[in-house]
Amino acid sequence: MQIPFMQIGDLHIATPFKSLPSFIARQRRQDIIDTLKAVLKMAEDQHIPLLFITGDLFENEYITRPVIADISRSFAGVAGTRIFISPGNHDYVHSRSFYINWPWPPNVHIFTTPSIERIDLPDMPISVYGFGWDRPEIYDNCIDVGPTDTSRINVAVIHGDALMQSSSSPYLPIAIQQMIGWHMDYVALGHIHRPYAFHASGHIQPLDATGSITDVLAAYAGSIEPLDSSETGYHGIISGRLDKNAACIELIPIAKRRYINATISLDGAQTSEDVAKRILDSDSPQNRSFNLYTLTFTGRLDPQLKQSMADIIDDLKEQYFSISVVDQTVPDYDLEYIKEQHRDDIIGRFIEYMEDALNTAAGDQQQVLRHALYMGLQALLQDP
Repeated sequence: MQIPFMQIGDLHIATPFKSLPSFIARQRRQDIIDTLKAVLKMAEDQHIPLLFITGDLFENEYITRPVIADISRSFAGVAGTRIFISPGNHDYVHSRSFYINWPWPPNVHIFTTPSIERIDLPDMPISVYGFGWDRPEIYDNCIDVGPTDTSRINVAVIHGDALMQSSSSPYLPIAIQQMIGWHMDYVALGHIHRPYAFHASGHIQPLDATGSITDVLAAYAGSIEPLDSSETGYHGIISGRLDKNAACIELIPIAKRRYINATISLDGAQTSEDVAKRILDSDSPQNRSFNLYTLTFTGRLDPQLKQSMADIIDDLKEQYFSISVVDQTVPDYDLEYIKEQHRDDIIGRFIEYMEDALNTAAGDQQQVLRHALYMGLQALLQDP
């Protein structure tokens, strides 16, 4: 018997987006709410009986009563979908938590205790296990799911770190062998903001939008909307089917916007118009109006053109939803001419010293030294 489900997590509703301008941050907070409502509409339209929310639904520090009321109404609007929430480290349960101080609709079950709770659904052969964080850090994994009913499909909804680099992770370290030992048919994971699938063989694979994956033991859906420039790629939800001993899942991209990090060479640009065209040609007008860009500029530029880069970017900002830049260009100096003109002073000696260092350097060190050469010349050649 295959049972459809959806999984989301790490929405971080009400997150301040401190690195963004205030008007963009406000829009991104609304984007997360809008995307959540789009997921609920999908669940309603597709008659999905189960939705697992794997923690960090909201930010304890910033969430407000009106936002909780909006979320609660939205959950109530999909009465045919049972919603299971396991609070995580950002929305952990405390004495004033909305998780225990708000009248959530009857189709919502929140795991609010720090020990495993089991819910047996009366109208389908599924048992759902989960627990709620009660503090922002958990170093020791003492999860005990207890005995399972092998005649039922057993699902755990857990917020924790199954991609831990060491067992000292403060975010509930979970080893894949431990998950296997729980004897779950599927583990819906939260905390990691990129989508991954885990197999009982120990294989871990990133999820992308290329199709469904079978025989999955556990998975992260990732953050439903990317939260910073490190969260590139597709973001969305897991849609799947539960069966005994495994699940079949796929990643459905649904995020309203993407973070895009691009490197653009400005070598050969002669005018500000050349620079602007090179930047704008790196993506389509439609994408520029929706996504959030971090653009890294490389190459050599005429020194006066390089000094105009800030003005060029300011003129382009209205053509982007969000743009930030990292300028790694260097002034295009004629080193032989400058060295000849300054052969008897510190500038000439500086060029000779750096050229000697470059001749003996290799790989990344050469790049660092070349950048230092041009930055040093820029400082030395400034008018006193």
